[in-house]
Amino acid sequence: MEINEALGYLLNTGSRLIKRRMDACLVEFDLTSTQWSVLKLLQEKKILTQARISEELLADRATVCSVVAKLDQKGFIQKSPSPEDRRAFTISLNDRAEKAVAAIESKAATIIKTALGGIPDHEIQPLYHSLNRIINNLTGPFGP
Repeated sequence: MEINEALGYLLNTGSRLIKRRMDACLVEFDLTSTQWSVLKLLQEKKILTQARISEELLADRATVCSVVAKLDQKGFIQKSPSPEDRRAFTISLNDRAEKAVAAIESKAATIIKTALGGIPDHEIQPLYHSLNRIINNLTGPFGP
């Protein structure tokens, strides 16, 4: 099997190229694609702890801690003491982040449209389904 037929190579390369495009479009917002993923998750879920963000994004806690600290430093989030756990904080978007997310979503959609260019519409939903199946298959007992 040649490298361009290896699933891991194809997934990794596609992911890196999308990330590279996203990082380039996020420069004007002083954000990275990793920070964007946290903001987008918070937009969807409203209020989360760092631990929950890490679980939702399948990311290690140290990385999420660093990303949240950067977002706080840049003025994109609001941290409040957790009502359930005095040691934890809940994190939510502030007005600045809400405006940034709205502006970034259309740019992100354009990047995804470019990435999916040439793929017939009837193949796109099965592609998403298959990618989610791969993720679910690998997040079991031997997952991250």
